[in-house]
Amino acid sequence: MKRLMVVAAMMVAGSAMAAEDLCSLQLQKLADQAAITKPSSVTGPSSEVNQLIAEAKAYEAKGDLDNCARSGQKALTLIKQTSGGSATQ
Repeated sequence: MKRLMVVAAMMVAGSAMAAEDLCSLQLQKLADQAAITKPSSVTGPSSEVNQLIAEAKAYEAKGDLDNCARSGQKALTLIKQTSGGSATQ
């Protein structure tokens, strides 16, 4: 029984660390992409990207790492779709 509880605790800790890593990774990719590409307007896709980035950072600040990663991935996908870049994983 002890062994099962230890394994379960390790799995929970591992998934939390994975979410943190994914959140951080998405935000780092967005920062790297921002250094390469400057949006030409504040409306349309670039405005939505900026909103998603702000959303991801807000989720990270609240500790909601799953939603942080989701918003970051949405922003990266939108960047790829609008610029033809390879911003996603």
